[in-house]
Amino acid sequence: MEIINLIENTSIRNRIKCEHGLSLFIRIGDKSILFDVGQSDKFLQNAIKLGVDLEDVDYVILSHGHYDHTGGLPAFLEINKKAKVYLHPESLKQRFSRSSKTIKENGVPWIQALEAYKDRFQFIEESTELIKGLWIVSDIKRDLELCELDERLVTRSDKGYLPDEFNDELVLLVQSHEGAVVLTGCAHNGIINILNSIHDQMGPKPFRLVVGGLHLMGKEATEIKQIIAQLQQFEINQWALNHCTGHPAVEEFREAFPTKAKYFRGGEKILVG
Repeated sequence: MEIINLIENTSIRNRIKCEHGLSLFIRIGDKSILFDVGQSDKFLQNAIKLGVDLEDVDYVILSHGHYDHTGGLPAFLEINKKAKVYLHPESLKQRFSRSSKTIKENGVPWIQALEAYKDRFQFIEESTELIKGLWIVSDIKRDLELCELDERLVTRSDKGYLPDEFNDELVLLVQSHEGAVVLTGCAHNGIINILNSIHDQMGPKPFRLVVGGLHLMGKEATEIKQIIAQLQQFEINQWALNHCTGHPAVEEFREAFPTKAKYFRGGEKILVG
C-alpha cells in the first residue's frame, strides 16, 4: 500500500504547490483511490510532478462537504472519465463558517453544477466495503463528551444557523494483517469517536497508522493533551498528521509519541508493507 500526499497546507519543496485543503492518493494492489480533492486544481499539478497518473484513478471518496476537500472535483472529472465518486448525500447541503463579524459559505463550491456530475456519484449512508479490505466508514457515533460541536461551523435551517453535526463524514479504513490504516479528512466528529465507531462496527483491532487532519487547529494545549491521554486506550503504531490538525497539536503528539508521530506534508509518500 502506498499513500502520496498530493496537497495540504504545506509542502516539502517549493515546486510542490500547497493550499488549505487535503488530497491523498492511495494505491492498493492494482487499484487507485483518491481521498479528497483539495480546494482547487493544484493537486492535479502536483500529481504530474509526483508521477501520479490521476486519469487511472478508480475511486474518489469525499470525506465531507467542505470546499477545501471537494473544490478540485470538477477539474479532476475533466481528466478522469471512469472514477466513481463516493460521498454521503448530506455532503451537498449548504454550510457556513461564522465569526463575530461575518458568516460565509464554506460548503461544496460546485453545487450549482451538480447536474453535470450526477452520473458519476455514488451516495452512501452506511459503512461499505469498496474492495476487499478497503472500507468507507460512515455512521460515526458522536459522543459530545468526547468532541463538542464547533459553534463556528454551521448549517442553516428554519430555526436559523445551527452547529453542523457532520453526519456526512466518511473515513477510509484499510485492513491488513499488520493492523488497520485509517485516513481521515478532518475528523470533525472527533478522532476518539471515529476510532470507537470503527471498533463498534468491525470489532477491536490494532491501528497501524492514522493519517490526515484531526481538526485540532486553534485548540488549547490542555484540551489537546486531554485528547491525547484518551487516545492511549487504543493501540496505534504511527500518526501522520496534517491540514486542520495544526502545527501546535502535531508538536503535542510528537511529545506524547516521540517515535510515532510526524507531520505529513504535501509531496511526501508513505509505504505500508
